Amino acid sequence: MQKLALPVVGLVVILLVLLLARAPSTGVPDRVSRDATTGSDASHELAQDTELAAPDRASDDPNASTRSTLENALAGASEEVSRSRGAVSGLIVDENERPLPDVLVQLSTLYDAWSPAGEATPVVPIGDFRRSQAIGFETRTDEAGTFRLEFPPPSAERVSLTIVPDRYHVLHRLWFWSDESGDRRRLGAGQRDLGTIRLERAGVVFGRITNEDGAPLADVEVDAGTESGRHLRVRTRTGPDGRYVVAHAPAATHGILAERDGFLSAFHEPVELVPGQDTGPVDVALGRAQSIRGIVVDAEGAPIEGVRLSGRTPPKNGVPALVTSASDGAFTFHLPTNEPATLQARHRDFVRWGDDQDGTTTFEPGLSELRIVMERAEKTRFVVVDRETGDPVERFGFLVLPRREVDFLRPAPTSQPRPAIRDRPGGVVEAAAKPREDRYLVRAEGYPTVTGTVRHARKSTPVQKIRLRRGSTVVGRAVRNGEPIGGVDVRIEQGQLMDVGRPQPLFVPMHGTHLNGATDAAGQFEFAGLRRSRYRLTLSPGGGPAVFVDIERTPKRGEMLDLGDVELVRGGTIDGVVMLPSGSDLEGISIRLDEWGDGPTAITDGDGRFAFDGVLAGEHRLLVLGEREGIGRGAAGTAIVVDGETTSVELDLTSHLTLDVELSIELNGSPAEGLRVKLVAIDGGSEAVPGHVVFPKADLGRTDESGTVRGEARPLGRCRVEIYSSDLGTLEHPAARIDLVPGRPVKETVHFEAGALARDLSDTLPLPENGSLSVRLMDPGPPKRGVYRKIPIVDGAIDPTAHAFAAFEDGLLVLTCLPAGPFEWSVSAFAADAKFVWTEQPDGSRKGGTERAFEHTGTTTVEVDWRTTVTVP
Repeated sequence: MQKLALPVVGLVVILLVLLLARAPSTGVPDRVSRDATTGSDASHELAQDTELAAPDRASDDPNASTRSTLENALAGASEEVSRSRGAVSGLIVDENERPLPDVLVQLSTLYDAWSPAGEATPVVPIGDFRRSQAIGFETRTDEAGTFRLEFPPPSAERVSLTIVPDRYHVLHRLWFWSDESGDRRRLGAGQRDLGTIRLERAGVVFGRITNEDGAPLADVEVDAGTESGRHLRVRTRTGPDGRYVVAHAPAATHGILAERDGFLSAFHEPVELVPGQDTGPVDVALGRAQSIRGIVVDAEGAPIEGVRLSGRTPPKNGVPALVTSASDGAFTFHLPTNEPATLQARHRDFVRWGDDQDGTTTFEPGLSELRIVMERAEKTRFVVVDRETGDPVERFGFLVLPRREVDFLRPAPTSQPRPAIRDRPGGVVEAAAKPREDRYLVRAEGYPTVTGTVRHARKSTPVQKIRLRRGSTVVGRAVRNGEPIGGVDVRIEQGQLMDVGRPQPLFVPMHGTHLNGATDAAGQFEFAGLRRSRYRLTLSPGGGPAVFVDIERTPKRGEMLDLGDVELVRGGTIDGVVMLPSGSDLEGISIRLDEWGDGPTAITDGDGRFAFDGVLAGEHRLLVLGEREGIGRGAAGTAIVVDGETTSVELDLTSHLTLDVELSIELNGSPAEGLRVKLVAIDGGSEAVPGHVVFPKADLGRTDESGTVRGEARPLGRCRVEIYSSDLGTLEHPAARIDLVPGRPVKETVHFEAGALARDLSDTLPLPENGSLSVRLMDPGPPKRGVYRKIPIVDGAIDPTAHAFAAFEDGLLVLTCLPAGPFEWSVSAFAADAKFVWTEQPDGSRKGGTERAFEHTGTTTVEVDWRTTVTVP
């Protein structure tokens, strides 16, 4: 029998080789169409077109139906290998729900390697603005508009999916982050279906950029709008002839911004882009910019290389000019405008020079002999040791951050910077740091991330010892029917339990406290360096629902908690259909499962059908997103899912049909422009979790110059009208009520009359010359409501043009348009040049705040009534 087994094994090996040789190629096409570029000239094309890989052909083998057990075994092995890989798929359609074929789809990372041993390759650049060659995977949609990309799970923190259609559709990008959840969580092993992605129609603008003499300018950056939502910023560069073409621009009114180093920035007045059409020519002439030149030296006069200098001209929030000093310390700024600029210089070994925050020191354009002298910063020797043993920790990431630039660093691992972990012999690192001002951050494997204030052991010795306390570890194994499953996304989140009226408390994660990982080939996972807290573990396998494991308490520091085998389930299926009155359009209605933000979404077809696969057993809510015209947002029903079975549901969406609403808002007898108007149902709904009453709302938008707002709303029944603006806050009125009845459009005028509050400030310090007055009214009892007013002060008086609902005369402050009270009140004045300061607290901590010109707080309440001015004592 042993002699017979040897030829059989050899035959199996030969068959394996033959089958692998016959396997279809999975190579990714590396071509991109001319329309995917942002320029029209041949010199701007990104890559030459090549033939797409031939599609798989059906087998002509008459015995194909009786495949051997060897081939079946190979298929099973292939499925097992695929568990350690990931895949993302979706359908791309246009604004009319028609599939878009031959659309370039890229899955890439720009700043990090895909993974230490990744298979990623350079992808086709999009436009001319990649800082470096992106690495990843790419494909194109088929004739049905679908795509699928397979990849090894990335270790990069950020991965983007970029969709590049023809020039008359917008670019589209989705980000997948390591510190996000839901559809935005980092890609890992298993299938991720993105559903239907609709691309809006776009326009194209073209033109020519020249200098003041009419000569063409090459390499000018041309921008036709800023990034908004998932629309990529659309921009390009001019060619040698100065011509540009900006494609994929959303159909709207765009200003054209042209910039080039050495020239003044120029902004062409907005132009209207029409979907599917070319607009132009839009020509722009750039004037020559002035510069600031100088040298950076230390206190001994030696030049400093690598100093990062930033120059900013008005407005202060404009994009700064950035340069780095050369080996001889020289630098040259080309300013975007010919106005005085503030400068700032930074180097890790020197004290920061300049301050572009207060804007009090400026430098004139054309300055050519500026000498910047930087003071060498004192270095601190940090020694990192294990708290329990005292042994040095010789591998960790370290970072020093100026205190004024960083908010209190929470212990959340993903809410902090992540310095690279590297070898540190003896656990020692030296860095420039200001005692009692700067903060340090230490990140080491097996330890929670630690932050603190730089403090020397003795004033005469710039040394600080940092003691790390080892964290706990959680391990486990993902299995299905007793077999280990590799490549499962695993996420652990720190949080707390809240009683929300359910039979079981709700786990509420703390923002930014999660860590992500994946199971290995043996199904094992591990999270180390955990703080002692409450955690939830989420396992998200491909082809099945997520499984949650609540960890009551992590073990003590340095100990390990083994969760054992975590059973993964197949899940069930929801097969649903929506119902509307006869003749209604049933297609294109978005249905979301369970959560408003993170749940999977399905789109109804022409028969109103939708489906969800791999749903965890239990009760699930179905919500209408209201993304289609005529369909309003809201809860639609529930489905009870049984593992391994299909649940059929019918959703009657008659109550989701919207009606037209037109309201004219009068505030104290006059039309009010720019007010945001919302309708809130007076009777509670069931939009949230059981046990909580939520009042469904409809947002109509903002009033125009005549005080009118027009929109759509669901028939919510009896509703109250809320108005809001940044000056007023939210206002309600007892008489502002309307009825939203099915099939009955609304056109009404709503009157608001508000009260006023007066406060005598004549005995206080005078108002600052320039700054703001802050007034806060807070309802003392539940529910907590607040009204906040920030009133600008110009030349020692309230600016009436910037705030029409406040007056200050002869020491009397009067605020109008206030809702009914009672309220606690506080009044504070801030000078324009007020600083943010830190104060020491008794427990050794520090508290930050902005200096106030004066501050008054009322501990008693005052009743603010309609049409009445109440004087605060």
